[in-house]
Amino acid sequence: MATITDETRVLRSGAIAGWFQCDDPARDYPGILKVEEHSDGFWYDVGGEARGESGGVVRVEAKEIVSVENLTERLNAAVGAMEEAGESVPHYEILVKKVVPFDESTEVSIIIEDELCRVFIPDRGECERVGVPIKRLTH
Repeated sequence: MATITDETRVLRSGAIAGWFQCDDPARDYPGILKVEEHSDGFWYDVGGEARGESGGVVRVEAKEIVSVENLTERLNAAVGAMEEAGESVPHYEILVKKVVPFDESTEVSIIIEDELCRVFIPDRGECERVGVPIKRLTH
């Protein structure tokens, strides 16, 4: 968990509307993520009670992700074929680029992930409204 010192000042704060993602999609629920930008340059979830946590601040990061249909099955099939052929399996990122054609239509979404690997899915435009920077995908 992040450590905030007394010298750390709050530069901006806001509330982001969206969905808290659970292990079981049927348990996802709407909510508000309260965030602050501190003078250390990072953004923090300062409303831990919204997730059933007891106080504390946790660093968060907004980033783009790509949703690919049947990715797990496609990766497993590719790895199986490579192993049968006696080929070495490349790093995950390289494997994905081999399995998913560059021109395949994919859905790009934004998520906010904290350092405890919990995920919040903001409503469209909420990060931009509050000023939370988004790590963009590069090709």
